[in-house]
Amino acid sequence: TVCEERKRRQPTGKSAGCTFKNVGLGAGHYIERAGLKGLRCGGAHISKKHANFIINDQGASASDVLTLIEKTEQDVYARFGIKLQREIKLFKEKIDYDGVVKEIDEDMKRIGAKRRGN
Repeated sequence: TVCEERKRRQPTGKSAGCTFKNVGLGAGHYIERAGLKGLRCGGAHISKKHANFIINDQGASASDVLTLIEKTEQDVYARFGIKLQREIKLFKEKIDYDGVVKEIDEDMKRIGAKRRGN
């Protein structure tokens, strides 16, 4: 059944579903080939089962998740020249966006990445 197939191929746990829209061979393919499966930032990590999922398994903050998203976009573009498009929508008015951006900058520095535009 569809549900059984989904359970087999997709990770369980807290996530927003697929993070990026599929392009070419699929966003998960490029994320995996970029070596990002399992990458952790704070309470979130890129799923080892399906690289297009970010899992919140340790009380992740918005900054943790956004840091992984930006790192993924950056690395996939640098390696393959592919600009990933986000499947998820961010609701900036519900978060302290300036505070989150500062946290993202610190998290990106910690995992050895640089945000686009900085």
